Amino acid sequence: MIETINNIFGIDNEISAPILISLIVFIIGSFGRLAVNSFINYSTRHQIRISFRNIINEIILKSRTKSKHVNEFRNSLKIDLNDNWTLKFTRITYLQLAFKQDFNSMYNSFIALFKFRLKRKLRQKAFNKVWSILETLQFTENRIIKDFEHFATTFNKYETSYYKNLEELRQENDELMHPFIGRKILKSDFPENVFNYLIERDKIFKRWQDIDEKMRRQRFIVYENLVNPLYQLNLKNQQIDLSLKQNTIS
Repeated sequence: MIETINNIFGIDNEISAPILISLIVFIIGSFGRLAVNSFINYSTRHQIRISFRNIINEIILKSRTKSKHVNEFRNSLKIDLNDNWTLKFTRITYLQLAFKQDFNSMYNSFIALFKFRLKRKLRQKAFNKVWSILETLQFTENRIIKDFEHFATTFNKYETSYYKNLEELRQENDELMHPFIGRKILKSDFPENVFNYLIERDKIFKRWQDIDEKMRRQRFIVYENLVNPLYQLNLKNQQIDLSLKQNTIS
């Protein structure tokens, strides 16, 4: 090879040998640097993909836990529940971490991988879909606390109104029945429809009072055994003056 170089350029070994050695060293060095840089880039992209997949897996686990707790809370939203409604709150902590990643580096890391895989367009579409889902999840995560606070505020408003009306109902019933305390209600003292109304009204209160004291004060028991029966009775007897005041309680 040296002789060929000497003949082509008209030089001797003293000149061609150092040139050839320098050329070989340069080529080997260039390939070495290229190999090292390629390995570093591959390793970096590989670590980025591993990190992102781990973050996604953690988000999935946290989301499943949060979904479970929300479903348990939703299933407990029953008027006959004699307890407070409790939501076990789970924050999806890794969601913020996902958005702190450098998108361009992550995108390039996965695109480089897709070049050597089948269904490249489908894989790229799936990658974009992941980010779309993450953005939706972040929006929901930011809203959910406000939504539950609004729910609690609204419920407390209606519950306060409910118990306020119950107190008015009790006072109205005491006022209505006060003249009859200690004496028997005689059919001859009232028109037939009024007498029947008073008897049915008394039966409703008696059935409710016969329930165990600890149970009958539950909001669902009160509604089912007192409020609604009275409402239905009054609805059928709107022509009776005794029911007018009670009908205005709402």
